[in-house]
Amino acid sequence: MTLSHFVDGLLVEPVADVDPSELGSFLASTSTDEALCDKTYLPPRMGPVDALLWARERFGQAWVLRLDGVPIGWFEIGPVRSSCGFDLPAETREWEVWLLPEFRGRRLVRAATALLGGTLRAAGVSHLVGVTWESNVAAVRGMENAGFVRLGRGWWEYGEYTSGWCEVWLLAL
Repeated sequence: MTLSHFVDGLLVEPVADVDPSELGSFLASTSTDEALCDKTYLPPRMGPVDALLWARERFGQAWVLRLDGVPIGWFEIGPVRSSCGFDLPAETREWEVWLLPEFRGRRLVRAATALLGGTLRAAGVSHLVGVTWESNVAAVRGMENAGFVRLGRGWWEYGEYTSGWCEVWLLAL
């Protein structure tokens, strides 16, 4: 079910409902943005088929953000990969949200988070944790605007990803 909110033209569409060719093309194109891939879990340089396979692994926990019908971003919840040393409530999920650069600064992340709050609560999620590199000013601003509370600075380490100092934020749903 696609959801719309008080921001004119903003839609939040479950990944499973997005046309496969559009989804693969959108993610493949976006995965060429090295700066975005460096700050998110989006794999770099995917082709449309690999992008679609990656997205299908996230059915039920990811949404495409659209503005006036055009895909502009991604909203995903998943297991907490690293709590950076902070104790988190039991039903906390990690928040992974990004927008194409030209759509940042419009409070679209705030609107999408508010819109999905009821859906996430119904799925048993009590809190969202956002973890970002200290240098990711856009992500920090998005979390502040969405109502997250800063827990502090913590050391992030997960698998083969680059480790480092991060800002850790928490949102009670």
